[in-house]
Amino acid sequence: MTCVATSQTYPRVTVEIPIDKTGLKMTLVDHRATLCDNHGMAAGLIGLLLFVTGVAGGFMNTVAGGASLLCLPVLVWIGLDATVANATTNTATMVQALFSTYRYARIRFGNPQLLFRIAPFSFVGAIVGAFVVVGLSADVFQKIVGVLMVLTLALILKTPGAPSRTAPIVIPRVLSRRFWIAGVLFFVFGLYGGFFGGGVGLMLLPSLVILFGLDYVTANGVKAGIAVVMNTTAFVVFVVAGLISWQHAFVLTAGMMVGTHIGIHVSLKRGPMWVRRFLVVITVFSALWFLFG
Repeated sequence: MTCVATSQTYPRVTVEIPIDKTGLKMTLVDHRATLCDNHGMAAGLIGLLLFVTGVAGGFMNTVAGGASLLCLPVLVWIGLDATVANATTNTATMVQALFSTYRYARIRFGNPQLLFRIAPFSFVGAIVGAFVVVGLSADVFQKIVGVLMVLTLALILKTPGAPSRTAPIVIPRVLSRRFWIAGVLFFVFGLYGGFFGGGVGLMLLPSLVILFGLDYVTANGVKAGIAVVMNTTAFVVFVVAGLISWQHAFVLTAGMMVGTHIGIHVSLKRGPMWVRRFLVVITVFSALWFLFG
């Protein structure tokens, strides 16, 4: 199958949707670009590129985080509007997070009690962030996140080791000081996760380790559950706004399923300290991408 390159550009359409009395606006993007008319490349080649990107992204998200930092630029390069690419990536990472949570739960990694204690804060933050992203540029916010990535790297390096899986896990009491600190922090993570989400897992992992005494592998199980909450919340808003390119999302998701399976196997085989080293490398590249990309 061959495709002819096209120089046609698709118009951006802004539509006001009466969500509430605050007059929030949603930006709907005409994303009629298909797997066949991006850069004149054949549908099979574009599909292969998306699948391989999904495999790499699924592996990254399962071991540390940062899949969006890889998937988003690829989707923009093949012709999607940045806002559509963001929503499409969120759709794929939502399914990936669901699959990852299920796999970790089956092998009894993660901590459901801790997850249910802190996830509501991320849920509220994700609602706010998702409504903000539909009509706001992420340029300035990306620079802020670049600084946050540097701070995250400092946190990781400050803790040269991580608790073993047999170490006691700290579950904060409701209304305790640790509970509210965690609440504010995970609300901010949810806000960012709903807004853009690139690299949010890189911030979640060291926070879970430091605040609650988790090892990096167990923290990945909890992180996946929080990602489900954030991504699903944003997903609903993006569906209503018509921002998702479904055929791109389907291929990307298929690749992520494969990458998730590989990532869990490698994490369990290599152990928490290998995950920490991988996290450091990904965080460094993410910080550079946000600050100078």
